Amino acid sequence: MKITKIIATALVCCIIFSTVPNFVSAAVPVLKEGNHADWIDRIGDMPQYALDFYDWLEENSLKGGALRTAQGETNFSDGTSAHLVAEIQGTTNSFSFPVGSSDSAIQTNAINSCKENRDAIIKDAQAFTFATIGAFDRDHPEVFWLSGNSSLAYSTGYSWAISRSTGYGECTCVVKIYYILKSSTVDIRTSDYSTAAKIDETNDIINDCIDNILSGNFPENGTSFEKIKYLNKWLTKNNCFNTTTGTSAYGINSRECVSALVGSVGTSGPICEGYSRAFKVLCDRIGIPCVLVDGTAFNGTSSGGHMWNYVQMENGKWYAVDVTWNDPTVAGVSSAVSGHENEKYFLVGSSTKISGTEFIVSHPVSNVVYTNGFEYTNGPVLSELSYQEDIAIEENNSASEPTIDGGMLHLANAIDAVLLVKKDSFEAGGFTNPTVKAEFDGVTYELMPNVSVVDGEDCYSFTFKNVPIQRMNDSISAILYAEKDGESCESKSYEFSVASYAYEQLRTTTDSKLKTLLVDLINYGSYAQLYTKYNSQNLVNAALTTEQAAWGTQELRELVNSESKPSSVGDAVWTRIGLIIESKVDIMGYFSIPTAMTGVTVRATDSDGNLISVIRDFEETQGANGMKNMSFVFDKLTAKNMSDVVGFTVYNSQGVNISGQYLFSIESAAQKNQNSTNAELADFLKAMMMYGDSARAYASNG
Repeated sequence: MKITKIIATALVCCIIFSTVPNFVSAAVPVLKEGNHADWIDRIGDMPQYALDFYDWLEENSLKGGALRTAQGETNFSDGTSAHLVAEIQGTTNSFSFPVGSSDSAIQTNAINSCKENRDAIIKDAQAFTFATIGAFDRDHPEVFWLSGNSSLAYSTGYSWAISRSTGYGECTCVVKIYYILKSSTVDIRTSDYSTAAKIDETNDIINDCIDNILSGNFPENGTSFEKIKYLNKWLTKNNCFNTTTGTSAYGINSRECVSALVGSVGTSGPICEGYSRAFKVLCDRIGIPCVLVDGTAFNGTSSGGHMWNYVQMENGKWYAVDVTWNDPTVAGVSSAVSGHENEKYFLVGSSTKISGTEFIVSHPVSNVVYTNGFEYTNGPVLSELSYQEDIAIEENNSASEPTIDGGMLHLANAIDAVLLVKKDSFEAGGFTNPTVKAEFDGVTYELMPNVSVVDGEDCYSFTFKNVPIQRMNDSISAILYAEKDGESCESKSYEFSVASYAYEQLRTTTDSKLKTLLVDLINYGSYAQLYTKYNSQNLVNAALTTEQAAWGTQELRELVNSESKPSSVGDAVWTRIGLIIESKVDIMGYFSIPTAMTGVTVRATDSDGNLISVIRDFEETQGANGMKNMSFVFDKLTAKNMSDVVGFTVYNSQGVNISGQYLFSIESAAQKNQNSTNAELADFLKAMMMYGDSARAYASNG
């Protein structure tokens, strides 16, 4: 689908709006790390308004929706109908003007002060909005009636305050971005489907065709292989590649799923887009993961733009299916069945050779939706071998490589990711000496195994400690290394994140306390993102449904401040104790001792006086008046212990108490800062305590 950028501007408001003749050059969104099936998931640092716009596109493609009616919630005086994508406030900018300037001159200076800020907002909004539209087009081939004339309009409002006596002012702009649905020159719907009634009529025909395809001989209880084979066969035997001369003359249906789903030949037949979109629509209907792939086709003599599909099989790998090339054109034959339908390009891998050419050579991927547009190149990775080759290897040597069987979290403690390998199957494959190398944020960590029982099975467990709170969305890539028959071997890469695990558990657990813990954990991570300003446009709790969000703690109880700083006794003088927020929240203490004193320790005890820890590691800095400053980190508290009061006492090298006891808890710090003027910190601490309370409640289960 080619997206044409058409600019429309016009708004009348009680505040002053201005327009700029053209959008500035579009920014380039970044790709997310890893590989992602849905095109929308491939875009990194997505602002919330872009994600909301994608949701709006999904919801409004349904019957009665704005994409069918071309009627948005915003209507301009010239009859243009639009959807407000975003209302973005810029920064406040200072400006100056000669004392005695006219109102119009002041207005000009005020607006000019916002120009750079306004242009940057428009630049980003344009880039992310069009990237979202492109992703929607590829993720939803069932939306067949869109013309591709995706157009944006924007307006800018300004407000300012001035001091006439000093010639100084401050101005703020607010930019509104609109997605045009229908105007005198633009209609998001193609001319063949310019009314909702025509769209719904055709959609009913398509659904009837799909029902017909998936009945009769369709192997409903068969394997994914059997189902996909059937779909390839149906599409190739009920269609003939479009016989229109010249690509510019192809009808809109030839590029969409409609043509191939109804079964078309001659000048109504599908081209590659029609075959591929129809194939994805069918796979989506039967629950087989499938994506559209854009690129170039090279047949040995010439090349051109092309579209095909990747599908994911039960073994988790992705394979290519090119239905178009499985239904080759034959000179003099225009009927649906040519007798040359085949499965040459059916579930093939990147290295699969067809007519002497590797598939990846004949089908290089670009994944660009519109000319000079954003490249969504972080889609699923194609298996090197064909599906049949992979299955043959698995059947002939099922234990050819070790396998990471899953992952879990230690939720009631610090956020530790645990990777699991089933001990019996590992050893049955003849493997020994397991180790895991985990990569996180570009750093590789070597993890050694422990043996633990998970769901009644002995497992080798590998713990990646202290995943940073704000990085729950980030993936840990792990490879299991082992030895077999005196040779080293390794598993495929295993991707794991706190977020993916938490959401999977939310979908499957019936434990109400675990549900609360998981939602509170997810919210805790989101507020950590906001507080640390890490990937805050992609909050980990954005995927919570309304029902799931309601499982979390709704109101924080009244917090208690148990902090008690002792008066100075002996040689050690307490300065303060507070929190240190890094990968998790720990306690940090500060005290002073005489410069010549060495060998001190700090003993941490619980509320009953039981020893928790003896602290010997300190950071030292030179203080004043013959004293040196000492600081330490106490990291023995887990999430469920955030309300526990800990007593800290300094001892000299002979084990003699040289300070009073300083009482402190994580909750004390949260209570003192819950009304902080730093809203992000206050919200973070509130979410932290909700998580701590639910961790304590969950731990009490057993």
